[in-house]
Amino acid sequence: QFPGTTQTPQQINHRYEVPNFEKRVGNVQSAVLEFEGAYWEKKDLSSFVDRYSLNTPTVRTIGPDVTPPYPNGVVVEVMLDIEYVLSISNGTTPTNFIAQGTGHSEPGEINFAKIIEERVLTAKPIPSTSSISWGYGLQRLQDANELDIMWSDDAAFMKAGMAGVSVFVASGDSGAGARSPV
Repeated sequence: QFPGTTQTPQQINHRYEVPNFEKRVGNVQSAVLEFEGAYWEKKDLSSFVDRYSLNTPTVRTIGPDVTPPYPNGVVVEVMLDIEYVLSISNGTTPTNFIAQGTGHSEPGEINFAKIIEERVLTAKPIPSTSSISWGYGLQRLQDANELDIMWSDDAAFMKAGMAGVSVFVASGDSGAGARSPV
């Protein structure tokens, strides 16, 4: 194994000086957004919680009724996002898994603005953080002649910010180029 390929919740919390949460404070919730018809398995979550002695979390699904077989299967990226939320909160922060339910991942096929406005901002309570582990770089949107998508997404993210939601978006598997040469 290479250094850094295995990160336990305890290592993450130590590295980022995350305070120890013994119990939930207030009604703080988080959201993990997924757009590619992928899902997660409760048994995998239970294994993770047991392995690292975390509190048993509350995870609810908001979105289409996704049942096996999942359009794109159980995807490690979805589970990883949920695990990171649980790692820094010790399972004390309820997590909303918000699914769009599409099997698409190209510009123009994923509507970040719609999912933020229709699912995140209408959740009760509204989550304080939303994680999107997928993102396209500006160059990819320019190549697809879809810059209007970027402006629509930006407006939705600003609305989320005004509602007190911090939105975190990955920069893609290859950095800001999002799988395209920069």
